[in-house]
Amino acid sequence: MPGASNSLECDNAGLTPKGATQLQHIRPAVVLLVLMSALTGLIYPLAVTRVAQIALRHQADGSLITKDGVVVGSALIGPTFQATDRPSNVERPKDGPHVRQAGAA
Repeated sequence: MPGASNSLECDNAGLTPKGATQLQHIRPAVVLLVLMSALTGLIYPLAVTRVAQIALRHQADGSLITKDGVVVGSALIGPTFQATDRPSNVERPKDGPHVRQAGAA
């Protein structure tokens, strides 16, 4: 109706109710920040850790190796390699063209 006044006046091109404080605009953002931080930083990691502890107990604990009831290491650290084609496993000749002789220029 033309000429009828609305009981809710707005400013900023009708986007913000008149008289709304800055706190009323910031509060939802701060609440969501805290909520999402708690969810993604605490609740989700704890839930995933708990599921891993239940479903994959040995792997989640680090694949520990025990001997006589005492933890002596992990199966994931320093595994033995059987391949002989690794460069670090190759015997190097003592006298070869790539070996620099003492006193040689």
